[in-house]
Amino acid sequence: MTREATGAVCELEGALGAETVRSSAADITRVLRDQSWLSPVLQETIARRTEADGPVLGVEAVVTPRTEADVVRTAAIAARHRIPLTARGAGTSNFGLITPEHGGLIIDFRRLAGTPVIEGEVVRAPAGTLQGQVERAARAAGRELPVLTTTYGAATIAGWIAGGHVGLGSSTHGAVWDDLVRAVRLVTIEETPRVMTLAGSDVVPVLHTFGAVGLVTEITFRTVPVREWTEAVAFFPSFAEASAFATALSRDRRFRHRVAAAQEEALMPGLTGLAPILRPGSGVLMILDSEQVTEVGTLATAHGGTLVEWQPWTIGEAQRGQKPSIATMVYGHRMLWVKRLLPEAAFIHVYFDPGDPEAGARLLKERYGDEVLLEMKFIRSPWMLRVLGHDPTGTLPAAVVAVRDGTTPGKVDEVLAFCDRAGLRYQNSHTNVIEDNGLFPDIEPIRALKAEADPHNLLARGRLRTARQVP
Repeated sequence: MTREATGAVCELEGALGAETVRSSAADITRVLRDQSWLSPVLQETIARRTEADGPVLGVEAVVTPRTEADVVRTAAIAARHRIPLTARGAGTSNFGLITPEHGGLIIDFRRLAGTPVIEGEVVRAPAGTLQGQVERAARAAGRELPVLTTTYGAATIAGWIAGGHVGLGSSTHGAVWDDLVRAVRLVTIEETPRVMTLAGSDVVPVLHTFGAVGLVTEITFRTVPVREWTEAVAFFPSFAEASAFATALSRDRRFRHRVAAAQEEALMPGLTGLAPILRPGSGVLMILDSEQVTEVGTLATAHGGTLVEWQPWTIGEAQRGQKPSIATMVYGHRMLWVKRLLPEAAFIHVYFDPGDPEAGARLLKERYGDEVLLEMKFIRSPWMLRVLGHDPTGTLPAAVVAVRDGTTPGKVDEVLAFCDRAGLRYQNSHTNVIEDNGLFPDIEPIRALKAEADPHNLLARGRLRTARQVP
């Protein structure tokens, strides 16, 4: 340890207790694990840093606060000693955003958890509470979260809003910026920390900005009336038919679904959990309002397909003998099963023109053929549509492109460069830098809130390249 870090760790141990501040290499490497391995680019970067800096990457200790007061004490000590901080949830993000660029301290928020509180149409809970626990509490009160990350069984709510942005329900309710988060409490990183409460549009700079803005301690979510959901798969002879069905289903706002994702035929064998019903051709993985299953089946038939029901969707721990859930085969989870099928794959999130989504798919397939495999789904996100220059009342085609030989040096950059030339917008999940992500054309609101909440630029240093810092 450096002299400054040693002083900070000793002071933290005195303020919080040795059981809350752990500095062994085993404790540190355990919390450095995340999903960055899904990106060959990030994986290579981390491998180089590990070789240069050692397995703990310069991290001095892990702090596990149990209360907001613990977070305040940690922030004050870090500010006095100018020690970099990295906030951690459960490490389930597919963007692999935990690895610190400048060592320092990791704050593991998983013990800052508690019982969700339902207040009318909103629910609030401490930052480290699991999203699945919040969903269960809401459903017990006749409500549910509009959007649910597929890792709800392990993901903390603060980790999701910091690193995630879509999930189960985004096909109807949009992304994290679409009024899903009503308020957050966050602790500033100053010698005398403040507790700020942000509400409404003021929370936007905190969302999907990789934990770089402030130390979130509590979140309030919007809820919607609870529904019963059915998992199903529609099978089609070709991807063109599957994609056309997903487009029609997603554009028709009568239909309510938590996901409707069309997969190319070459990807379907990876869905081994669905083996009892798998058929040749392409498929559309769905979680549908149970009241509309028959009507959706009619629509599938009209597009040349067949709908097969799988099981009711339920929140909670998997019961013995329960079939695998489609919830674990879509959105973020989808990358896990594709990697089992294609270990060399890398993923790019590409957004097509809502007026002609097939045109973007054709461009990619004409250039790369089976070098890239497509998933086509849609997100009803006014925020994302507006940012990408489209009519906010529309429905955004959001493809996940699996690049087969993604581990080949330069291949991901090559495909991204092609998207740039072709005018295809994308979100870059192979960088930890906010300015390079692709969804933030106006960085100033993020920069302004970070300057207020983290004036010494200690939190996730390097994530916001243009962060302002007090002298």
